Amino acid sequence: MFSLNIYQQHLANLGYSDTSIFHNTDDCLHALTLNPDIIFIDHNINLANGVDILKKIKRFNPDIYVIFFASIDDTDAVVNILKHGAFDFILRGDNDFKTLDNVIMKVYRVKSLLAKANMTAFKRFDTSRKK
Repeated sequence: MFSLNIYQQHLANLGYSDTSIFHNTDDCLHALTLNPDIIFIDHNINLANGVDILKKIKRFNPDIYVIFFASIDDTDAVVNILKHGAFDFILRGDNDFKTLDNVIMKVYRVKSLLAKANMTAFKRFDTSRKK
């Protein structure tokens, strides 16, 4: 719980004021209606439970970026989580905040590129209708 508060404070220092911490998965899943851009999940929960949560989030809204935090370097867990739709996996360590910043920037770069691609596709569709 202490590390969650530190991460939340770091996000607040970066200007992200609309953040929430959930201490159980049910509360997190009930809050999906708030349509978050990013959800961070502590991987210290049971791996199967983590994958189940990830699947439920992706079923609710596949456009939510899900990022897992973990304390151990478990290659099989990383592959499994990414295979099921997680955007990224952050290992806790010396560079937590830098890694967190980089992952958030990566999310927003991807969102920007997807928005740009969708606008280009829409313009092509719109132009073809005028013919």
